[in-house]
Amino acid sequence: MKVIRFILLCISPFLGIFNCYSSAGLLCNNSDLGKDNILTILNSDNSIYLEFSLLGDINPKLPETFNPYAIDIPNDIFLIEVIREDKDRYQVSIGNGQSKFISKSENSLKYYSWTNFILSYDYNSIIVDKKKNPVRVLPTENSKKVLYIDYDTYTIYGKKIVGDWLKVEVQDIESIENFKTYGWVKWKDKDKMLIDFRFYD
Repeated sequence: MKVIRFILLCISPFLGIFNCYSSAGLLCNNSDLGKDNILTILNSDNSIYLEFSLLGDINPKLPETFNPYAIDIPNDIFLIEVIREDKDRYQVSIGNGQSKFISKSENSLKYYSWTNFILSYDYNSIIVDKKKNPVRVLPTENSKKVLYIDYDTYTIYGKKIVGDWLKVEVQDIESIENFKTYGWVKWKDKDKMLIDFRFYD
């Protein structure tokens, strides 16, 4: 998601959303550990570029040029894009066309391919453009829209990926009726990501 910044650029102050699908996936904070870990980010020669706590310090002092995919330490959110990997390290994007490295022995982060992230990461909801990329009945751009969806308040989860299309479950978890429906959205178009993510209410 990042050789170019998303066509939509930053949608929220902490999401740091980038709209290119050319990266391999994401490294995400590994909340399963349940303990504090110091994340170490390396320069290409393995010298230390940056170290900070993912749990202990809720407001770490970070360089202004450090702009990962999403960061909100008080809410346990840290995601950084993986450009490529070798046997020992992930090359990661820190924004503004710059990259650094994270060792594969770093156990405070867990790697997700984009498809695994969409289907299994614990985000709050997928965000879709209701005008340009609404939820449709079938996985084609000519298919009818699924009706009665409040895109601002309903939650949308990825259920199945078929090529560029994502089957989604749409819920109104606040309603007494517990409204639920299904449909399809196009999640990528060549090297551009067409969906975003909300990580908490």
